[in-house]
Amino acid sequence: MDDAKNEIDKISTGLVVQITDPGTITINSFLVEDKSVDTQTWIQLDMTPSARYSSGGYIELVTSSAYLTFTSVVVCNTVYGLTGTGTCNRVSSSNLKFVRDISSSSSISISLFKLQNTLGVIQHPGIDIYLKEADGSVVALTKAAL
Repeated sequence: MDDAKNEIDKISTGLVVQITDPGTITINSFLVEDKSVDTQTWIQLDMTPSARYSSGGYIELVTSSAYLTFTSVVVCNTVYGLTGTGTCNRVSSSNLKFVRDISSSSSISISLFKLQNTLGVIQHPGIDIYLKEADGSVVALTKAAL
């Protein structure tokens, strides 16, 4: 509309709106089995995202490999909140991609096994957690303090 409130142009079809600001993820609990230096450990993460990804999306976790690394045999399990079969892909020692559909539950809880606690997670600043669409666009994100 112009200053006189006259319509300038109108789009009647083909308009696509895409959200560009990602939502947030509330961390309800974050358990670390062993915080000793240079040990293999597991974590359990319970979270509530404000937004959800579509079928084929995934959870991505990124950490500093100086503190905590994903071993080549890392294992991902769903406690609740995800459905169907999925994959747990170690992208690198500091990047993990867990592909699995989100259920209708408001919360998600996952367990990750066979993580290498290099310098002790007590000193670690946190793990970046992303919910992403299959194309890699970020739906929600947070940093979980260890």
